[in-house]
Amino acid sequence: MSSVAALPFSAWPTGRKVAAGAFAVMGYIALACAAVYLAGVLFLVLNKANPKQAQFASIVHYWGLYADDAQLRKKLQLAIGVSGIGLLILLPAGLVAAARPRRALHGDARFASPAEVDRAGLTGGDGQPGILIGRHRGKFLSLPGQLSVMLSAPTRSGKGVGVVIPNLLNWPDSVVVLDIKGENYDITAGYRAAHGQAVYAFSPFDEDARSQRDADEYSAMLGHFTERATSRGHSRSFSGHGHSTVSRNESEQRRALLLPQEFKELGSERLVVIFENCKPILGEKIRYYRDKAFTSRLRPAPAVPRMNMDLHLARVQERWRYVDDELGPGDGLDYEQLAYDMSRLPALADGEPGQVAEGILDFMVGPRPGGASNGGAIEAVADEDDVLLSEDSTVVIADPSVIERADIT
Repeated sequence: MSSVAALPFSAWPTGRKVAAGAFAVMGYIALACAAVYLAGVLFLVLNKANPKQAQFASIVHYWGLYADDAQLRKKLQLAIGVSGIGLLILLPAGLVAAARPRRALHGDARFASPAEVDRAGLTGGDGQPGILIGRHRGKFLSLPGQLSVMLSAPTRSGKGVGVVIPNLLNWPDSVVVLDIKGENYDITAGYRAAHGQAVYAFSPFDEDARSQRDADEYSAMLGHFTERATSRGHSRSFSGHGHSTVSRNESEQRRALLLPQEFKELGSERLVVIFENCKPILGEKIRYYRDKAFTSRLRPAPAVPRMNMDLHLARVQERWRYVDDELGPGDGLDYEQLAYDMSRLPALADGEPGQVAEGILDFMVGPRPGGASNGGAIEAVADEDDVLLSEDSTVVIADPSVIERADIT
C-alpha cells in the first residue's frame, strides 16, 4: 500500500510556515559558521599544513598574518571563496531545487492529511449537524451541508453498525428509515424518544403488529502516483577471464494509490472516503457498540401501540357518518374515531372542569359568539296537514354554532 506523500509548501498552515522559516534561518547561520571554519581548513591544505590545526576563526587570524604576501593572499581568497560559495550559495540552492515540487510522470495521488481534512470541513468544527461516515486520526468524519452519501460495501461489512445506527443516535432532526429487519428501531428508538422526539414504527404486514469489477473502479477513482523503482542485474562472463558486472537501473513507475487487491485487504475496520475538493481519506469505521459516545445513548425501544387498520382506512377514504344521538347501555365512544385532528387539541388537563369543557367545545364547534346572534326569520311553511303556520309562530334561528353547542351540552 502506498505511503502518504509530503504536503507541498504552498498548502502548509501558517504556523508550519513560520517554523520552517525559523529553521531555515538557523540552518543558514550554521552554514555560515561552517564556511568560516572550512576556509581555515582549506588554507592549511593549500599550504600543505596539518588541517587539524584550524580553529573556528582561524581564517581571520591567517588573513591578518599573511594578507600582505601576494602568493598567500591568493590562497586566502581561494579558501574563502570556495568555502563561502560552496556552503552559502551552492548547497542552499541545491537543497531548494531538490525540495521544489516536480510534476510526477504518472501522477501524484495520495491520501489526505489531517490539515486537508479539517479544511474540507469534515471534522464538524462549525457545530452544524452532519452525517457521520467514519473516523480519521481519532476524530469523527462528518459530511457537512445538504449533500448526500453513497455507501458502498458488501454484506456484513458494518454498514448498519458503522454508519446507520451511529447517525440515528447522533442526528438531531427528523429521519425516515427503511428498517427491513427492525434492528435500527430496536437500538435507536429509545434514545430518540427519551429526547422528546415522536418515534413511529409503520409495519402493517408485521405478524406481531407491535413492534472484482467494483474494486477496479474504486482503485481507478483514487488515481495514480509516481513511484521510483530500482532494478538490479548481475551478469557473469564464462570466458577465461571470468568477469562479472552488476547493474542498477532506476525508473519512474506508475502505481495506483490503492490496488484492487489492496482494496479487498483493507479489512473490516478501515474505509476510504471520497469527498469533493479533498484528497481521498483513509479512515477507520465507526463501531457504535465499542464507542462510548454511542453506547451511552442506547435505550430500550418504546412500546408501539397497535394501529387500528379499519380506522386508518376509514380516515384515508373519508368514510364519515353521524354519531348516534344516544348511546345504548354499556356502549362507549372512542374519541379517536371522531372526525377531528386530536393532535391539535390544546392542553387542558390542568384547568377547571368548566374551562376544560368550554375548551373542548371551542375546539370542536368554535368559540361562543360574543355579541348578539346573527340569525334570521324563517318564512311560514305548511305543516303535515298543509296548514301554514301563523305569523305568531315564526321561529328565530340562532347561530348554528350555538345550536350545536346546545345539542352537545
